[in-house]
Amino acid sequence: MACKLFENMAKHDLSSWNTIIAAYEMHGIGIKALKLFSRMKKEKVYFDETTIKSVLSACSHSGLIAEGLHIFTTMIEESGIVPSEEHYGCIVDLLGRTGELEEAYNLLKCVPLSQKKSSILGALLGACRVHGNLEIGEKMGKWILDEDSCY
Repeated sequence: MACKLFENMAKHDLSSWNTIIAAYEMHGIGIKALKLFSRMKKEKVYFDETTIKSVLSACSHSGLIAEGLHIFTTMIEESGIVPSEEHYGCIVDLLGRTGELEEAYNLLKCVPLSQKKSSILGALLGACRVHGNLEIGEKMGKWILDEDSCY
């Protein structure tokens, strides 16, 4: 019903695009979220941080690693959007879900200190537990304890 409503709208603004992309993300339909994002760009609708967060999350929940990483690496070039804590969290979640724990850990080492929140670190720690990676899990546990002691 939401898709029909969106398609029958006379004009789509950024809010309507973000809403329908987020709906696909929430329901784990990453391919459709990506198609809408591509269509949005073709129609020259300028996306924002919220759009990128929803698309990255959709990629994460759908296992679309290459697509999510491409969007993340090109978001600055295409739009000038600087990755936020939420964007980094989506990429860590994407890599963690797919078992790319070393790559996620290396990405975290490059995240600005102001954005290294316990929630992002916890996402990777949870992925370590799921995939049985004790080595990175121990590093993450120590990192979280160090982060929490700063507050």
